[in-house]
Amino acid sequence: MNVDTSVLFNYLYSTVLARPLERDRGCSQLFEDGFRVYAGGKAVSEFQGGCDRRHDLYIEITEFVKNDRGDFYDFIDSNQSVRNGSNDESHLESVGQSESAKLYVMDERDQLTFFRDCHQDIENSARQILQNELEDHFEQYEDDRLRDKLDLELDIGHDCEILVDAVYIADEKSVPHLAAVDSDITNEHHQKTLETVVKRQLGDFVRVNIFDPSNGIP
Repeated sequence: MNVDTSVLFNYLYSTVLARPLERDRGCSQLFEDGFRVYAGGKAVSEFQGGCDRRHDLYIEITEFVKNDRGDFYDFIDSNQSVRNGSNDESHLESVGQSESAKLYVMDERDQLTFFRDCHQDIENSARQILQNELEDHFEQYEDDRLRDKLDLELDIGHDCEILVDAVYIADEKSVPHLAAVDSDITNEHHQKTLETVVKRQLGDFVRVNIFDPSNGIP
């Protein structure tokens, strides 16, 4: 089973961190039910980079709250760097509304403790997933022609590189299933477009079966 960055993050935030930040979207069963789980180079690099950013972000939040500048929600409102449509913005908005985290019922002292725990835990938890929970992870595959064609047809940015990895992992490693909880990847039209583009570029012998684990595992 090959997994996208979105699966790695959901497993981290719902299951591995001591303080859950998200609900489990079916990703934990991929790691806990005996499946062999793999990840491509692009997914791993995105996951590592994202965890590094979130570690620094949680430190920013703890400093903000500790210095009596407001609570977590004031941090979001006052911080331009997370109010620009970024993944960090959507992450913090999700955490702020999360039934798992329940930040909305915490006072500032409890929020401070919460995010201090998060920034202390995230690096070790991410390392645990990459080193102990994956069967293996692969180097990122380079196919500029395939990536550019997918980018032209799908317009999903860096996710095209996830799909390029998935195609070559399916072909060379015989791992045809890609799990994702990212709608840019699981979108049915995008899946059909991927199939068409791959057939034109590489032939009809390569198939990638994309699924959302929240809807069950094939």
